[in-house]
Amino acid sequence: MSNIGFKENLMNEFKSDRTCLPDSDIIDAVVAFANTDGGDLFLGVENDGEITGLHNKHKDITQLAAFIANRTVPPVPVRTEILVTPKMYQCIHTK
Repeated sequence: MSNIGFKENLMNEFKSDRTCLPDSDIIDAVVAFANTDGGDLFLGVENDGEITGLHNKHKDITQLAAFIANRTVPPVPVRTEILVTPKMYQCIHTK
């Protein structure tokens, strides 16, 4: 099994996506980062750092970034990237 190699802290949060993380949980995490100094949400990573992969709904990074911008007021811009180590996971960067 793959591990991300670091722990959660104030700037990095891990969210499991095995059973499709609810949209509201993604929005809550992004807004929390936007209201502080920013950070990275790692979707598809368990709390212990194990990379378990993305649900199919969250594999389109363009769609996910647009969804976040459309569901936040004012819109929160994010940068998303897909990372692969044999399983696919996603990093959502918030400033």
